[in-house]
This record gives sequence, structure tokens and C-alpha cells, in this order.
Amino acid sequence: MDAELIGALLQSGGMKCAVRRVQAQKDFTQAVRDEKYDVILSDHAMPSFDGVTALQLARTHCPDVPFIFVSGTIGEDVAVDSLKRGASDYILKHQLRRLIPAIHRSLRESEAKAEQRRMEEEVHARERLFQRIADNTDELIAVLNLQGKLVYASPSFRQLFGDKGDGLFGVEAMAQVHPEDRVAISFLFQQTAAGKSSQRAEFRFLSPTGAVRHIEAQGSVILDAGGNVSEVAIVCRDLTEQRKAAERLEVLEAGLRLGQEAVLITDGQLQPLGPCVLSVNPAFTVITGCPAGEVMGKRPWAFDPPVSTLPPMDLMQQAVESAAPVVSEGRGHRKDGSECWVEWTISTLRDNRQAVTHFVLAMRDATARHSAEKRVRDLALLLDQTPDAILVEGLDQRILYGNRGAQLIYGWSMLEMAGQRAMELFLERRQEGRPIRDIVLEKGEWTGELTQITRSGKEVTMGSRWLLLRDADGAPERLLCVNSDITGLKQLEAQFLRSQRRETIGALAGGIAHELNNIFAPVLIASDLVRAKLSDDATRRIMDTVKTSALRGADLVKQILAFARGTQGKPGVVPLGFLLRDVVQLAQNTFSRAIQVEARVPADLPPIRGYPLQLHQALLNLFVNARDAMPEGGRLIVAASRVKAPESIREKLDGTAAGFILVTVTDTGMGISAESREKIFLPFFTTNQTGDSTGLGLTAVAEIVRNHGGIVEVASEPGRGSTFSIYLPEAPEYQARTQERPDDTHLGNGETILLVEDDGAVLDMTQQILTSSRYHVLCARNGLEAVAAFQERRDEIDLIVTDLMMPLMDGAALLHALRRLGCKAGVVCITGMADNARAKSLDTEPGVVLVEKPFTADALLRAVARFWVKPD
Repeated sequence: MDAELIGALLQSGGMKCAVRRVQAQKDFTQAVRDEKYDVILSDHAMPSFDGVTALQLARTHCPDVPFIFVSGTIGEDVAVDSLKRGASDYILKHQLRRLIPAIHRSLRESEAKAEQRRMEEEVHARERLFQRIADNTDELIAVLNLQGKLVYASPSFRQLFGDKGDGLFGVEAMAQVHPEDRVAISFLFQQTAAGKSSQRAEFRFLSPTGAVRHIEAQGSVILDAGGNVSEVAIVCRDLTEQRKAAERLEVLEAGLRLGQEAVLITDGQLQPLGPCVLSVNPAFTVITGCPAGEVMGKRPWAFDPPVSTLPPMDLMQQAVESAAPVVSEGRGHRKDGSECWVEWTISTLRDNRQAVTHFVLAMRDATARHSAEKRVRDLALLLDQTPDAILVEGLDQRILYGNRGAQLIYGWSMLEMAGQRAMELFLERRQEGRPIRDIVLEKGEWTGELTQITRSGKEVTMGSRWLLLRDADGAPERLLCVNSDITGLKQLEAQFLRSQRRETIGALAGGIAHELNNIFAPVLIASDLVRAKLSDDATRRIMDTVKTSALRGADLVKQILAFARGTQGKPGVVPLGFLLRDVVQLAQNTFSRAIQVEARVPADLPPIRGYPLQLHQALLNLFVNARDAMPEGGRLIVAASRVKAPESIREKLDGTAAGFILVTVTDTGMGISAESREKIFLPFFTTNQTGDSTGLGLTAVAEIVRNHGGIVEVASEPGRGSTFSIYLPEAPEYQARTQERPDDTHLGNGETILLVEDDGAVLDMTQQILTSSRYHVLCARNGLEAVAAFQERRDEIDLIVTDLMMPLMDGAALLHALRRLGCKAGVVCITGMADNARAKSLDTEPGVVLVEKPFTADALLRAVARFWVKPD
């Protein structure tokens, strides 16, 4: 370490200091052992020993002196380790500008630590002083538990009981109170234990010899760390001799009150300037900072400088007017100006004419208690800010404390919850296992989920964390419970799992749809081929029925696939009549036969603009809701018409719409109560008691209708069914549609088509259609065979017809491979999932036409003809 440079740096920084430099370990050890230093600066690597050793020696001989490393070689890991070992800081030599601030900060921290130690030593000294005072005072001091049994007794108290050892511990204290006073004193004890107020009382005490002693007792509560009453401290005075002694003896006895109280005795003259001080005890000096010699013979309100810890004159006047002592409390200042809280007890001594001869002012320092109470209030205020329910329970699980979050979640006030068993009040339950209390007593904590019931009867799921609180001796004392309402989170979790299942079903439905389409495709193709060869009208009608049934099956597959996959679809003009009939057909095919589904939809119903699948989902949600409302069966009626919306409805709708479509879904089910109607569109609200409903179906309906510029309303009464009315604006570009006539089927002229299909039945039937339509067909069962066929006969192939989903090489990969081989022929791509991402990507490529599977012969031939028929 460059000591000269460091010294110069300190001087330039305005630090006047004496610097001693040592290099050897022996010299360093002697220096830190025999001399005092404000700060130690050390290099990390030195010729004879290292900085870590120096740090250890410094912590041994002068642990309070800040120790700072100043080095150019210390690494970050070594520096962090040094700080853990007790170094105050480390400074790299190329950052010496940090040295002076680091020294100042270290000195401040050292001073703060020294002050903290001093305060702790002072607290310990006061505690020892209290113990010595309690053990040596003539006052009777006892501590009772909340059951009124002795847990501590001062020597003077034990002497009163005639006990020379610890035999009083656990004794019922009230047993020694005179029978005529016992009820009143027991009541005052209970009031004190309940924290109502500090109680002072006078009663008769029966000594072991049977003699009656007159006792004056002051009770005050002792709080535990949680701010709850744990014990009651009783400070007693034996007034027996005082009652018999003369006035002078009474004054002397009053001056010997409890050592922890500052006692000041004055004469009884309030007017004109107030009483004069006759006697003070040593505790008065401790509390106020005023030596006895400075106050004797003076008036309490004429001390120089004034001491504001004394009670005001009006309280002394109250003591004159009242036969009982006057107790009060206030904030004041000691002689040195420091602030404190004091508790006053003003008593009067009277002559046989009841005239006041003396005042006895007892002051107790209540600063520590007020600080503790403030900490409790601050903690309670902090706990009230959290939305979680925080409960403190006894080991019997009776509630002792509940924060504001608990009161808001459960609906009971703290007064209503206090003393109640939580598991009974909240009907607390969990799935299985040992009682939580037993687990917490064994392991000290527990975390899990609970199902509880609030005051309103609502069932809530709680994420619960329990912790065992122990007393100063480590014994179990209370249970701390922190409960977070995760009801909404669990509902979202269930909805997420359902969404995942739906995605899985969608993926599975895609595969099933592909296979079903391969089943329906040969049926449709064969029906066209067979019908063309039939001349009998009856047989042709049978083939038409076969084709119609296959088309219905194919449409049903498309509906289920679209719904399961949740595809959005494209916004556009939606023929609402077709959509309604489609949903009605789906309901008729899937709902119980006990439910009659009727449709009253006019053929000329105007279209609307929107998303077909969203509208399909909204209508299906209403149908399912109606089905659930009729578990025993009934009628479900859907109707639609073009209407002029009422003014009350138009105010909520798009006022620019030319007209509106009214769709009503009516059921004859159990109906909905007025209370439920107000909440029916809220997320997660459901009247389904089976637990199968997410409570999101009608919410989705309202949201979808709102996104389409419409509104949904419900009319229902219990037992009389329900009607959901949906108003939707009709499409502004609506024009009456004319039925398109199909184009004439184009016959081929010997063109060569490469047909690629992995399903044998579809391959055979498709080949027959193309061959019967005058095309020459080359067949391949997968993409690899198709590539080989193209390379062998590329000059002959005019068109490629391929399935999209195939093993080894699918249709998209085949198309890209053929394009790389220079294929310029057109491609007809057959797919059962036109909304598939790969299908959509192919639909945008030039020279590619998509045909949805299953397809008719006419649909396939139209697609093929597009590549060589010139438009008119």
C-alpha cells in the first residue's frame, strides 16, 4: 500500500488525522491490541502476511473499529468474502476517490452500532434494576395468568401468604380474598384481563393465620409480542397498618410505594399557588431527571427548568372532590427536554374531618408501553392493507384476531368472529388428510387449499398458509393463518384445462375428419357414377338419397371440426337463415329425443355481416343452455324475422343500420329467477349445480353479439321457461340473391392427369370419375411415387390432382418438390381441412385450386376444367 499517497489523499480531502503504518504481523497485532484507532486501512497482499489475517486480528482485538481494504489486486469474490468476514468496505487503488467517502460512512456506521449497543445495555440494566427493586421492595407484586393463578410473586407477596419458597405458583389468587369482596374483585380482574382499563381496588385479604388485612391493588395488563393480553400484573399495598397509624405514618408509608413509580408527596394546599413538595423517592429522579434536592420545598409547577411530566392542577382538584384516586396519562418532557409518556395516580390523605392534608402523586413511566402499542397499531394498519385474510387463532382454533381483509372476504366483523372456532364458523374443509392443527403442531407450518363458506353462503377456495407461533420459552402459543381467495384463479385454471382439452379434441377431430372424409368421398363419387348409368327413376331417387345422406354426414363433420378447432373464419356476409337451420339440424341430431327442436325461419331472411363461426358458437351456447334447463324434456323453438327494433332497443344499437334481424331462442324449461337474471351474463356465474358448467357460455354469447353490433336480452320467470332475444343489424350490402345455375360439366379431351391419393377407395373412385370424363389417369399412392412418376413421364402430364394429407410426403411437400423439378402443370389439391395453415398457404399459390373433401364428381370436374377452359 502506498502509505504516502493515502496520507496525501486524506489531507487533500480535509481529513486531519494521524497515520501509523505497519508492515509486519507482529507490529500490527501489538498496535491493535495496545492502542486505539478510528479506522484501519489494509492492503490485501503484503510481503510478510496478508490482509485477511489482519482483518481477523482486528476483529479479535478491536471489533468496533472500521476495517477497509485498499488494494489493486483484490478480486470481486475475495472482496465479497472479506465483507462477509467483517470488513467495512474495499477500495481498488485505481478508485481512490471512493476512499474518503468510504471512511466517513464506516465511521458513521461504527458510531451507530456503538449507540445501539449502549441502548441495549441500558435496557438490560433497567431490567436488572426492576428485578432488584421487585425482589427488595416492600410492595406486594404478583403476576397472574388469565385464569387468575399466580405465575410470579415478589418476596413481600410470598411473605403475606406465609410462603418461603415457590409453593405459591399455580395457586388460585382469589381464594385468599375475603368472601364478601371476592365477587367484586373477580369482576375487576376479568375487566382488567379483557383490556378494558387499568383497575385499582381496595379489598380485605385473609392471611394464613386468619387475620384480615386491608389491601389496595392496582392491576394492569401485560401484552405479548402480538399485542394480546397474556398476563395481569398486580401491585398491592397493605393498608392495614396505614389505617391504624397516625397521619405522619401514613405520609411515610405513601412515600415507600412501588419502586418503579416515581412518588412525590406534597401538602394539601391547592390555592393560591398550589401545594409544596415534601418528599420524593429516587424513582422520581430517574423518570424526570430532577434531583430530590432541586424540588424539595418547591411547588411542582415552579421547577426551574419546568418539568412537564407532572399532572395538571385540575386533576388534583378532581382528587379532592373524589374519594377514589384519580388516574390519568399524558405525554410530557423530562428535564433534559426528551419526550416521555407517564401515568399518574393522584391520591389524597385526609384527616378525621376528611379534609385533604397531603397529595401523593405516583408517576409511572409508560414510554415503553406506548412505543409497543404504537408498533402494534402500525402493524395492524399494515395488515389491514393486504387483501388476504389474516387470522390469529388459539391452539383451540378460536379466532383471536382478524384483519380487514378477513372481514371483507368472510363478511363477519372482528367482534363477531372473536372467540368463534374458525373451522365451524367457515365450515372449513379440505379433501383429505390429518387435521391441519395437528400437522402445524408437529411440523410448525402447513400450506394447501381449503374450501370455506362466507357469511352470505358463498363457497370460496382459499390458498392457505399456516404458521405456529411460539412464546418466549418456545412453547406453542397461537396459530397464524394467511388465506388468499383463489376462487377466480381456480375457475380460470379449470377453464384453461377445458381449453386444453378442447385443443386436444380439435387435434383429434382433425385426424378423425380426415378418415371420415375418405369414407364419405367414395360414397359421393360412386353415387354420381352409378346414378349416371341408371335409367329407372325410382333407383335414381335412391341414389339421390344416398348422396344427400353422405353430404349431410360430410357437413356434420365440418361443423364438429370447425367447432372443436375453434377456427375464427373470415368476416363477411352471413346468410343467417342457413346458419340457424344448420344449428337446428345439429341440435336435432345430438340432443335428447325428449326435446323437440323447432325452427321458424323465413326463406327470405336478410343476411348479416360478421363471423359465421362466432355466431354459430353463440347460437349453440343458447341451445345448450336451453337443453340444460329442460332435463326432463320440452320444446326448444328458434325463430327469426326482420323487424324494426323498439326505441328502447335502438338506443343501445347501431343507429345507422337499415334494419335489424330478431332471433329468439325459447325453451319451456325451469326458468330463471329475477336475482339470477341480473347476473346471468357475468363471467363464471352459473346456476348449474353439477359443477360441469364454467359459467362462461352466456358471457360469450353477450360478447359475440356485442362484437356484431347487436344486443341480447332475456325474459324469464321461474317455472315458465325462458326467451333469449338477439337483435343484429342486417348487412348494409344486402341484395336479394339469385340462385346460381351450375356450369355444364366439362369433359376431357385425353389430357393426362397424375392422381395422388393414399386411400385406396378414394383413389379408385376418383380415377373412375376422371377416366369416365375422357381423361387419361396416372395413379400414385403417395408423394414419393408421384415424384418418380413425374420424372419418368413429365412431358405427358397436364395436371396433378393430389390429396393434402398423406404419409411419407404430403401434398404441400409434393408440390414444392415438383416445382423444384421444373413442373409447370396445374395442381388440384384435395383436403378435408380447408382452414388448415398448410392448405391456406397453398390456396394463395398460382396454379393451385383447393377442393374440399368429401367432394362430388361435379365439384372435382369443375376444379379440373378451370385449368383449360377459357372464360366467356
